[in-house]
Amino acid sequence: MKAVFKELANVINKYKKEVFIVRLDSSIFGKNKTKNNGADILSDNDIMSIFNKDLEESGLAKYAYKFLENKVPSLDEMRQSDKRLIIIQDENNRPDSPYTNQKKLVLLQSKWSDAKRKDCPVDGLLTSPLFEVNINFEYSFNKDSFTQKLTSKIINKTSKDYNDVNSMTKSFERFEECKKNTKRLPNIIASDFVDKGNLIDLIDYLNNYAIER
Repeated sequence: MKAVFKELANVINKYKKEVFIVRLDSSIFGKNKTKNNGADILSDNDIMSIFNKDLEESGLAKYAYKFLENKVPSLDEMRQSDKRLIIIQDENNRPDSPYTNQKKLVLLQSKWSDAKRKDCPVDGLLTSPLFEVNINFEYSFNKDSFTQKLTSKIINKTSKDYNDVNSMTKSFERFEECKKNTKRLPNIIASDFVDKGNLIDLIDYLNNYAIER
């Protein structure tokens, strides 16, 4: 892990105005330990100690932002403090780390598999500082094709369809649906083919909307 962390630290150091979010979903804690992954002889606390040490020795730990309350920092605040990395751990049963944030406490997200539903089902706490709304390819495909393996035909279709899916109109409709359910607009947008449609313009619009509010 240290080599991967070091590479990411170099990227963060290079792009000093950017803020990064990393989602960690490992299989080395609790019931996921096996002889194959070498974690069966270690305790969860031992594994977390190794993880924290790798973060520190790679130079990545110094960039890590830890939510101490449900206050969302501005991008400028994160840049000024140089805490420009949010690490979210998907496993809620792992020991806590001074460098990571538990998903169940900090992330509210729309369910990617229910993108077509008007009521915008969500997972997580409504008080979470981060709210992620997914704009994804279920908009583009019917349910039968969604259960099939990805093929070149499907992949080729996404490039065309996402001009519409990622448009200002379609995306904002999605956000308004989610706002009715959660009483808030997203501060994280997850999508594929981000070069298609108008996502950059949409983000600028949402940021200006938040400032005006």
